[in-house]
Amino acid sequence: MGAEYGSMTSHAVGIIMKEAVRRAIVVIQREQFIFEAFIKDNPHKDIDHVTTADKAAQKIYVKIFQECFPNFGIIAEEGEEDDEDSYQHLFIPCRKKADGKYFTLDALDGTNAFVRRQSHGIGTMVALVNVSDGEIESAYVGDVMSREIYGYRPGSKNVWRISDFEHFEQLTIKTDICLSERYALLRGSVHNEWVRDIVGLSSDIGAKKFRDYEIEGGSIGMSFARLWKSEVAALVIPAHYETPWDLYPALGISKKLGFVFFTKENGAFREYQHPIQTEIFMRDVPIIAIHRNYVPDLIA
Repeated sequence: MGAEYGSMTSHAVGIIMKEAVRRAIVVIQREQFIFEAFIKDNPHKDIDHVTTADKAAQKIYVKIFQECFPNFGIIAEEGEEDDEDSYQHLFIPCRKKADGKYFTLDALDGTNAFVRRQSHGIGTMVALVNVSDGEIESAYVGDVMSREIYGYRPGSKNVWRISDFEHFEQLTIKTDICLSERYALLRGSVHNEWVRDIVGLSSDIGAKKFRDYEIEGGSIGMSFARLWKSEVAALVIPAHYETPWDLYPALGISKKLGFVFFTKENGAFREYQHPIQTEIFMRDVPIIAIHRNYVPDLIA
């Protein structure tokens, strides 16, 4: 019989989650030059890949969380280890003792960028969510290429940027420069009319809210990280399917830092609230993530 070590503290949960992210980063970096890639049957994307790096990193996460948190559920992007080309994701239900707690895992966020051998836009993400009360209790996002980790432990009021696994810096969002002098980051190039208006892509000059815009693909987590580091003032995401493993790590950190999400309907901006659930769902409106201090400028 193993020894009992009492209740696990929130600090211990955070340390375990950070260590899981660190190990995932290490194994993905090792796979950079030896990985094998397979086309995945994904109805939500034109071309999607799964690689041996995805599988190896996810195996690390699942092993750690099943050993340390045997009652918690797991929702992960990749299916069973021997099912290389299936879109079916991994779902391990939580036990009654866990009260709706799940780890969501995107072991390799930005797989297509990884396959292209990009030097940016490749991440790994994990969140601890409680679907019973709709809370994202903890989240960590790792930048595979820079070896930086962003995140917060359960119960923490702060989000940390951890460089090279050991240098800690509390993240604070800079909003002292007016919105019209800041950049917006667009996920993809196809957006609807109100998005084109606010970034200056339409003829309605009076609707422009930002100095200019950039377009980026790859890891959604790494796009959000540019928000958290105050490199850009807003992130615009088109309508798309939302998956627990992609959404909740980025959503948890963003909300902890004071970001809010808006969409525009019938000529007016309204705040968009993401559901906290275990299922994939279709978000049929584009959204913009922006710090609450900038909301008056956005909706003016």
